[in-house]
Amino acid sequence: MIPLSNDNNYRVRLEPKTADGGPARVDGKPVWSRSGDNQAFGVVVDDDGMGALITTPDDDVTRMAELKVTADADLGAGVRTIELVEVLVSGSPPADALGLAFEAVPKVAAEPEEPAPEEPPAGTVEADEHAEGTDE
Repeated sequence: MIPLSNDNNYRVRLEPKTADGGPARVDGKPVWSRSGDNQAFGVVVDDDGMGALITTPDDDVTRMAELKVTADADLGAGVRTIELVEVLVSGSPPADALGLAFEAVPKVAAEPEEPAPEEPPAGTVEADEHAEGTDE
């Protein structure tokens, strides 16, 4: 689920990947569609089909819709359909609409605390200067 604030435009771009994470190509122009609340967002697809401008309405209504993109991953005469489906929420969605998610963060060792600076011994110039700064 992707939350979108109202009265904004979002640029999205498809980035097809191979199984090992390298860049991949698609055959032809991907097809974009949406289902659900058609007022949740607008979609203006780029000429090449590889990106789009997502627009949200200028109001305070919470809306939810599904954005789907399908493409042909077979670069030959056959067709091997791949698809991406995302739920977009415009406005201020209630917490129960967003659900829960985990984020894995590597454990970082705690940095040791630095000891507090020691006060200079009494009767030294530094002690006298330190004392003068605290009498105000």
